Amino acid sequence: MRHGPVATPERSRRTAERGSSLLAVVLVVLILGVLAALVLGGGFANPSTPERANASDAVRVCLSDYQTVSNAIQDYFDANLAEPPAGTAWATSSRNGGPFLTAWPADPGAYTLVWNGRQLDVQPASGADAAGSRGTAHPATGCYAT
Repeated sequence: MRHGPVATPERSRRTAERGSSLLAVVLVVLILGVLAALVLGGGFANPSTPERANASDAVRVCLSDYQTVSNAIQDYFDANLAEPPAGTAWATSSRNGGPFLTAWPADPGAYTLVWNGRQLDVQPASGADAAGSRGTAHPATGCYAT
């Protein structure tokens, strides 16, 4: 004597159809999820990601260079009790307690650091200058990529 449902060809076919329908729904949801992730999340559909990374790298390098020159200005002041003269020659010269830098840092494709004898400015390759010892375009330095 058997207990439970008896497997008939019709019942097996309905079960198989339900399994196929469930599989089709899962595949459609999966495909829609991937498409939504690409559109909303950036993914492969965002061609500007490398440009953003390059701009971010330029800002990081500028910040580092700005800090290096700021430290050299402070070292010159500590050694001479006066601000260094305008330009860059004081930084690499062996006079007045130097050299304070081995080379004046710059990235002509992105920015140039300018010491005018009173303040350190960041001049971007394009766009407006960021004037002031503490800068205006970036909270601490004026470094930004355009």
